[in-house]
Amino acid sequence: MTRAGLTGCHSLVAEIPGRIRKFLYILLMYTGLRALFNLWRERCCDDGGRTGQISGTAVDSEPLGKFDVFVHRRPAPIDATPNVRFGMISVRQRRSSINRWLYHYLLLTSHFGCGHLEVAYYETDDFVVFYGIRNILKSNVDRLGLRTVGDKLRLATHGENILVLQELASLLAMRELTTSFATGRECVRLAVRAELLNPQSQDLILSNLEKKYDRLHDRFSHSGLSLTESWRVSPAARFVADRFTRNESST
Repeated sequence: MTRAGLTGCHSLVAEIPGRIRKFLYILLMYTGLRALFNLWRERCCDDGGRTGQISGTAVDSEPLGKFDVFVHRRPAPIDATPNVRFGMISVRQRRSSINRWLYHYLLLTSHFGCGHLEVAYYETDDFVVFYGIRNILKSNVDRLGLRTVGDKLRLATHGENILVLQELASLLAMRELTTSFATGRECVRLAVRAELLNPQSQDLILSNLEKKYDRLHDRFSHSGLSLTESWRVSPAARFVADRFTRNESST
């Protein structure tokens, strides 16, 4: 989709009253139509760069269990720098702790229909910058008031976000890509749709999100950088990494 087309879509959406816009967004999400639209729109995007090479990877992680990784392309923001590729990485459990039919339905409520936890990113040259991460399934279940089910959808008891980011950094380092996590301000600017927030609490929500992502930025800067460098220089690590390479027969 061209930038002119995006501008037209944004202008059209902006004309819809806030409450109706939010209702339609939720309706499209829970019916799976949002995922179908995003999959259709992906066909109009540029190629996903080297980040797309990890799509289809099966990961066996001690703290997170077994999960699959998928990468989808997204249109660049209107004000984005040319030649920067935007996308979303979706992580899906191999075996969920809830009913499998319910789990597969909930996956349809994610952005591309296959995400338990989603990571937004952009790629430029040899760098990948993560700018958003969310356990989308838990969030969508919690929105319905089903917190008991939502608690079962955590990938880890503590620190699932940083653990997932580290696993993805490992996979991308094998493709000679250096990873980082954006500052809180950039995360909010790129990842948050302010028009879907309650106007009365919008400022507080955005402030809290910026602080949350700043903390994640700091944690990733300390753990992710050293991890990426170790995967670059260690032949032993590359030998072990063969377990994580793409295997179509196992997906």
